[in-house]
Amino acid sequence: VARPLLGRARSHPDERRTLALLLAAAARLRPGPLVRRLNDPRRRLVRGLLAILADSGRPEAIDGLRRACAHPDAGIRLDALRSLSRLDPEQAVAAALTALRDPAPELRAEARGLLRSAPGREPDIALATFLQAPPTRAEGREAVEVLAGRRTGLARTTLQHLARRRLFASAGSRDLQKAARRALGGGRR
Repeated sequence: VARPLLGRARSHPDERRTLALLLAAAARLRPGPLVRRLNDPRRRLVRGLLAILADSGRPEAIDGLRRACAHPDAGIRLDALRSLSRLDPEQAVAAALTALRDPAPELRAEARGLLRSAPGREPDIALATFLQAPPTRAEGREAVEVLAGRRTGLARTTLQHLARRRLFASAGSRDLQKAARRALGGGRR
């Protein structure tokens, strides 16, 4: 009789909420034990721990979140990148530079979003490199928009390079060319 009751209690939403509150309090004191659980095979648990660690505000959690950005599961990598951006934006930019080459399109999109307002030259270089390896048309247009919003010399040079006319350009290259011209204010020409 006790076994079925125990099974129902474990899945009860109020108990899960209570457990999450206890883990959040523990993470604010000592995030180490929660960081060590980020390798757990239970996806839902790891995603919950990432959110708790991001809310902890503890710098000790940053290293664990960085490691989680290389997790085999794309959903966990995405959550880890988002959590890292809430806890330490500088480390999130470093992780986003790596995520720009990730095979998961949603992770690449999140990385481009983080790089939009990132300081320094590294995001410009990473976006220029991303555009050299032929991205999908939608991703290429989004990367051009990110470069256009950065307003740096390197971003402008990259856009000018993309906007140049090329003989025998592929349809994808022509699409990037048009997007770069619009970004530079030159319209279609």
